[in-house]
Amino acid sequence: MSRTLIIDEGLDKRIALQLRERGRDAAAIAELDLLGIKDQPLLKTIAADHKGSVLVTNDDDLPADHRETLKVTRVTVAIVEPQKPPHLKEKQWQYEVIHRWAHQMAEQRAGTVRRYGERSVIWKDRRGRKRAGARMGQVGNTGKLF
Repeated sequence: MSRTLIIDEGLDKRIALQLRERGRDAAAIAELDLLGIKDQPLLKTIAADHKGSVLVTNDDDLPADHRETLKVTRVTVAIVEPQKPPHLKEKQWQYEVIHRWAHQMAEQRAGTVRRYGERSVIWKDRRGRKRAGARMGQVGNTGKLF
């Protein structure tokens, strides 16, 4: 089941246009009149008004910072790997990753969080702090937060 890719405001909104030109269902946060909304209300709005969509973001901290909201809303999140190759500028890396993985992002299992870069992997917190619920295996090999 292919779903709408919602391009977060930290990414270039032109990516959504390019994805649509390639036949993908995509929209930028700005196109949805959601620009400037903080993460928690944004996740709740996506869950209510854009059910089944995938939030594509470069905010690698979002899953850790909003674990409970993601658990309740079951919003699917695709994160652009923040560690880019040294030969690419950040914007080039974001374009490369999103265009390369758009098909898999659109097919990503509902309610999961994945990180996309050179490869696609289940998101894991890299900040080195103990996460609430980590002991209970809430982020397992399925990519689910719960």
